[in-house]
Amino acid sequence: MEATKSKNNYQYSNLDTNDFDLIMHETEKMYFLSPKPVMFVIQNYNLFEKQVSQGYYDKESYKMLMSAYFMKEYEWEIDIQNIQYIPSDEMAYTLIFESLTQVNDNVVVLSPLEKILRYKILASSRNLISIPLIYEGEKPELDFELLEKYSKDAKVMVISNPHYPSGRCFGEDELKKLGDIARKNNLWILSIEEGYELTRDGIKYIPLSKALNNSSNVITYLSPCKTLNLMDSTMGNLVINNKKFRDFMKMQLSDNSRFAINAIDVEIFNIFYSRIDIWLRKLREYVNKNFDLFDAYLKDIFGTMKFERPESGTLAFIDLSKYGYMPEELEYRILRNGKLTLKFGEEIEGNLQGKIAINMAYPREMLKECFTRIRKSLK
Repeated sequence: MEATKSKNNYQYSNLDTNDFDLIMHETEKMYFLSPKPVMFVIQNYNLFEKQVSQGYYDKESYKMLMSAYFMKEYEWEIDIQNIQYIPSDEMAYTLIFESLTQVNDNVVVLSPLEKILRYKILASSRNLISIPLIYEGEKPELDFELLEKYSKDAKVMVISNPHYPSGRCFGEDELKKLGDIARKNNLWILSIEEGYELTRDGIKYIPLSKALNNSSNVITYLSPCKTLNLMDSTMGNLVINNKKFRDFMKMQLSDNSRFAINAIDVEIFNIFYSRIDIWLRKLREYVNKNFDLFDAYLKDIFGTMKFERPESGTLAFIDLSKYGYMPEELEYRILRNGKLTLKFGEEIEGNLQGKIAINMAYPREMLKECFTRIRKSLK
C-alpha cells in the first residue's frame, strides 16, 4: 500500500486510514521494515567493504551458519561445498536453462510462474509446459497425471516449494513422487524455495532435496530477500548436489570477479541464518494472527464469503464470484467506489478467476480499511 505512515517495526497501530484517498494494495512486497541489523548493514555499506579489502572478512563464513540453520530448523543436512552464491535469480535461471537444456527442449513447470522465470525460459527458446495445480478440494493438489505425461519429453522440471501463490506446502510423499517422476524420465529439478519461514501453525515445510536424500538431479534456489522485504535484491544461494554441475557453476560465478559475493550479501546471510530468529518468530505470529482476526471479521461483514487461508506465505484469496460481476467490472467498481487497487486472481492464474488476493503482511488498520472499502464497492 502506498502513501501510508511508517514506524520502525512491522507491528503498526493507530493508523488514521481516513487520511488515505487511494490505497494501492500490493501483493509483491510486505509493509514492514527489514530487521534493524540488516538495515544497519545496508546503511553502512562502505564499512563492510573496507573490512573485506583489508582482509578482515571471510566471504565463506555464512555457509556454515546456513548449513546449521537448515539442520536445526528443517533437519536438512547441507554440505557447505554444495552451496554456491548467486547474485540474482535472473542469473541463476539463465545459467541453469542454458547449460542443462538446448534450444526447443521442454521445461515442465508447476504454474503459475514468476514473470522473470517465464521470460528466461521463453527467451532462451525453450518450450514452456505449464502444469496447474488442481483446485477442487480444501487445498490445491499436484496433477501427477499431467506431470507424468509431459515429463517424458522434458529436460528440466521447475517447482516452487512452498508453492506460490497458493502457499501449498507439499508433503514428503508428494515430493518423493515428484522425485520418482524426475528420476524415471532423467529430469533435473529446479526447486525455488522462498518464504518457507511464514507457515501457518501446525504446517511443516519440507525441503525437496531433504525429501529426496540430496539427490544429484536436484538444484535448490534459496533466498532470504522476500522474507526480509528486500525487494530490490534477489541475491541468494544455489544448493547443487551434482558435483559436475556445481564445478561448472563455480567456474561461471566464483572465478569471475564481476559476480563475486560482496560484503553486504555476506553479512545479510550471516544475520539471516543466525541472529534474527526472534524477529522471524514475531513476524510469523503477527501474520498468522492477521489470518485469524480477519477470517472472523469477514464472516461478520460479508456472511458466507469464503476466506482461503494458505498453508504458508502472506496471500489470502477471497472469492467474490457470487456477486456476479465480470472481472473487469469488479475491478472498476472497487477502484471507482472504494478507491482501492487490488491484485485479481486471473492476473496470477486462470484457476483463481473471480478471486482477489490480499496480502496479510500489512498493518491491521489498513487491512480493515481495505475490507471496508471492498464491502462498500459491492453494495
